[in-house]
Amino acid sequence: MSLFEICKVLAPFISAISSSIAAYCAWNAIKENKKNVFLHQRFLLAVAVNDLYYELVQQGYKFKISDYQEIRRTLLKSKYYTSDVLYKEFIKAIGMFEDLEANKTNSEKEELAKELKNLIEELLPKTRLDQ
Repeated sequence: MSLFEICKVLAPFISAISSSIAAYCAWNAIKENKKNVFLHQRFLLAVAVNDLYYELVQQGYKFKISDYQEIRRTLLKSKYYTSDVLYKEFIKAIGMFEDLEANKTNSEKEELAKELKNLIEELLPKTRLDQ
């Protein structure tokens, strides 16, 4: 067997190995970038939850979610880029905010506002969103 014939036989194997390495690198890059697809939306959600928390702390039982429709909309849109557990917590919080607006006594509203404050505190992001 001459050197030319050996090169002819080895070329397809080398090509197959290099293409499989390239495919693996592309798959790995896609997998890593999937984490960052909704990074902007998650950032907006984190800012909305943060704003909601500080407004609730500032206003207490006088807080009205109906005055913050954009934040409410952001929480509802989070269904598409957060876990089901987190989304259910947001829905629970929205329901509690609506109860806070209902005609109740001030002591009931204060109690509910404390529960809401604790719930929203748990929902605040604890780590960087890009990790």
